[in-house]
Amino acid sequence: MDSSSPQPSRWLAAARHIRNSFDLYATLAASAVLVVLGLAGTASPSVIASATLAVLALLCVALLRNRTQVDAVREVLAGVAGSQPMAGRFFSNTDNPEEIKELVLRSREVWLHGATIQLHLSSLTRILRTEVPAGLRVKILVIEPWGTAMDIAAHQSGAMTAEELSRTLEANLQRLLLPIPGDVRGSLEVRTVNYVPPYTIFAYDPAEAHGQLEMRLAQFHGDLWKRPTFRLLRSRDAHWYNFFRHHFEELWESGSPRGSLSQTP
Repeated sequence: MDSSSPQPSRWLAAARHIRNSFDLYATLAASAVLVVLGLAGTASPSVIASATLAVLALLCVALLRNRTQVDAVREVLAGVAGSQPMAGRFFSNTDNPEEIKELVLRSREVWLHGATIQLHLSSLTRILRTEVPAGLRVKILVIEPWGTAMDIAAHQSGAMTAEELSRTLEANLQRLLLPIPGDVRGSLEVRTVNYVPPYTIFAYDPAEAHGQLEMRLAQFHGDLWKRPTFRLLRSRDAHWYNFFRHHFEELWESGSPRGSLSQTP
């Protein structure tokens, strides 16, 4: 069965080739017919002239199609070889909080992972606590407050001490994990690790075909809102998308449960 499986694909490829080159084959066939008719002398000059015009028309169609394809290729190459460097098209240096909120609102599952993600936790707490009862599933993975990794994070940040970072993270998590009255159809889980990640990950519907990851690289004493940022789409960047997704899952499994807002029984 395996030996015969490539055969249909070859037939399909041949069929596509014939379809795309139909005008060329039609021109060759018409030219052959004209040669035969001319040599045999069975066709009148007016018929041969009409057939010749038809052949020329087919040639014009083929030339126009090829020119259109060549122009399309040139446009693509011009974009690739544009004045903006490849890194400039790949990285962004602006963290857009409004876009993050919109992506959270459009998602059914969200992952947040970083050192303390303090600015984002502050800005997203209300939205998360509103959407979790409606069915949103959230996983948050941060550094363990008061752990040894917090000293490294503070040194890297340069703006706050380890004690200040720990207190801020504790306060953010407490506000986030306050009990929610009423029915909760979604879930929110927080885990901690004693590890300073080299990037921040925001994942939106990571298990879905339309899933996407936003990666923000860590900096030494850098602006939290302006860091090298890039986006991976599962439909476009499957290899690296799965690489970072699996890395998060491994870290998550190694983390210590900090608190949760679970689905109402």
